[in-house]
Amino acid sequence: MNNSIFDYIKSYFKKYFNKNYVIEHKALFFKGGVLIIFLIAATFIFIGKSDEDKTLEQVEKLSEEQMTEDDENWMEEYQTDDVYVDIGGEVINPMLLQLPSGSRIDDAIKAAGGLTDKADLSNVNRAQLLEDGQKILIPTLGDSASAEEAQKISDAQKDVKVNINTANDDELRTLDGVGPATAEKIINHREKNGRFKSIEDIMDVSGIGEKTFERLKDDICV
Repeated sequence: MNNSIFDYIKSYFKKYFNKNYVIEHKALFFKGGVLIIFLIAATFIFIGKSDEDKTLEQVEKLSEEQMTEDDENWMEEYQTDDVYVDIGGEVINPMLLQLPSGSRIDDAIKAAGGLTDKADLSNVNRAQLLEDGQKILIPTLGDSASAEEAQKISDAQKDVKVNINTANDDELRTLDGVGPATAEKIINHREKNGRFKSIEDIMDVSGIGEKTFERLKDDICV
């Protein structure tokens, strides 16, 4: 029985797939070969794309809620690398500046385009280290306000607390430890969840843990 089946198959292939048959139907064989190659290539592409999609999905699943305490601490340390200061008065470009931690008033002056011809530096300590959230006011020559009075104005402006429910991006970035990314998260959080009911609620924002809150609590309000 087995031999008869084998003989039948052998005779079938011998009859229909001999040299003459292949030559006669070479176009059909060519199309079939192309189709097989196409199907194999499509299979590999599909498998590769599936793996890529799976990888992207895994990355997206690493959401803010999944950050470990170590990740949060790392973010807090990273966010303190820069300081934000507001420089005004007799500089070419009064502006909010982002400078590396350890920068000095002289660095802020240079970053603001330098001094105007009316600047009075007689009572300005250009070697003073910058503090995050600091307001720098360069006095004008002949101005009746002394450097001490200008410093009082700066200190008063610095003591004004930032309302985390109404502050814009620039105002939030004057806070110690709050960079552009964190400021955006604060704004997005309150737009999605409503107003903060207490200053402690800011710790609900991803990336703001107890360490950052300790630095912020005296400078924020609701």
